[in-house]
Amino acid sequence: MNPPVTIRVLGRRPTLVGAQTLAKPTVGSLAMLLFIVLHVPLGLAMKLVPYVSTLHALAALAIALLLILCRYPTPWVVAACAYLVGSETLWRMTDARVFWEYGKYALFLIVAVALLFRRQRTSTYLPLLYFALLLPGALLTLIAVPNFGDLRQILSFELSGPLAYAACGYFLVGRLLTRNDVIRCLVAMLAPVAGVAAVTFFGIRTTEIQFGASANADSSGGFGPNQVAAALALGMVVCFLLLTGKNGSLLWKASLVALFVWFGIQAALTFSRSGLYYSGAAILAGTAFLVKDVRRFTLVLLFGLALVVVSRFVIAPQLDAFTGGAFERRYARTDLSGRGDLMEGDLLVFLQHPVLGVGVGLAREARKQAVGVSNKSHTEFTRLLSEHGFLGAVALALMLTMGIQAVMRQSFGWPRAFSAALLAFGLVFMTGSAMRLAIPAFLLPLAGVRIWLPRMGRATAQRRALPAFQHYPARAFNPIQRVTTTR
Repeated sequence: MNPPVTIRVLGRRPTLVGAQTLAKPTVGSLAMLLFIVLHVPLGLAMKLVPYVSTLHALAALAIALLLILCRYPTPWVVAACAYLVGSETLWRMTDARVFWEYGKYALFLIVAVALLFRRQRTSTYLPLLYFALLLPGALLTLIAVPNFGDLRQILSFELSGPLAYAACGYFLVGRLLTRNDVIRCLVAMLAPVAGVAAVTFFGIRTTEIQFGASANADSSGGFGPNQVAAALALGMVVCFLLLTGKNGSLLWKASLVALFVWFGIQAALTFSRSGLYYSGAAILAGTAFLVKDVRRFTLVLLFGLALVVVSRFVIAPQLDAFTGGAFERRYARTDLSGRGDLMEGDLLVFLQHPVLGVGVGLAREARKQAVGVSNKSHTEFTRLLSEHGFLGAVALALMLTMGIQAVMRQSFGWPRAFSAALLAFGLVFMTGSAMRLAIPAFLLPLAGVRIWLPRMGRATAQRRALPAFQHYPARAFNPIQRVTTTR
């Protein structure tokens, strides 16, 4: 057995690595691929038998809490959170018997319990400050809405996303994870998306669909096209990150390419253009930070060029023929589907109430008076301005600041591409879907984790990451071996 090696971290007692150690468990490419594929029949079972969907939703939360209570390593808890985020759309479209914002509150509960039981310090309090800036707007709503049922529904719909974002940011930003930890997290997020794609494919094959000039619920598994397209777009981005971040077998890479194309086709058939925009922006942002890795950057460019050619001359004509010419007409449109009017109304409301805004969830009526449109806002940035005023602008600035710091503090190469892709996806998602799903509430903080690479050096990685990283539970492992701290 190798002799113990002492690692000194500033401000901490010496740490011995090598004494009474256990090997870190590994998950191979074949096992991860099998895990993803199994969610295809699982998704169909959840669609056909809603009780299976309900059981799945409850089991996902229970297992995540069990990982915490049994003192499993923090990376496994993060992977459980990722799985929950990827499953949220699947639960909604398969009619799981849970409340609408279950995904966001379940995410918040997992993080809160993890923080309580692990007592891990954070590297930043900005996420908490972000949420605190939104509380005065909630007080305005408390005053303006006397009915408790309406008040609960308004606050839950509008603030559940920011609450989950603040909790995840406090828990994840600055957290040190290995590349394998991040890969495991991405696979956990990808697997439920395969179930979403299976449900949408099943719906298209078994339903008589009339394609028109707008988003189509029938081709989206009978659910909201915007959210389904966003979930499939998330799957495309995860496939991109796995292809560029993990050296696997030919079967693994071919499977990821097949999933990427499948998700793209299903997202396109929802006729919700936003999904392809989200994935395109994230992939471009990630590719931009792979420039220094000549090999990966060249492969991405060649793959992208081949995909564009195949999509333009093979896939698009087939989809256009399948939809009776509606596909080309739909994606030739460049309008904002009414979101432009909503954004204009939010800005006018902000100018009329610049200090505290009109209150959480109260912008609809004010917007109706301003521009004659009373739909719920689809853009989180303008919603913050109209409902929270100047404080919302400060909260938005904090969110953008944390996002930029997440990318700039990451190591060059794939780690920085990872953070940039997640940041871009989360921000672009909020321009078209606000915080309807838990996706941005988790992806933006996940972009802020520190990815440890072997060439960086363990002690250096600890100093550059969260100061309390050594405070793993007794049963936890570190990226190399289990750590025993001297007393």
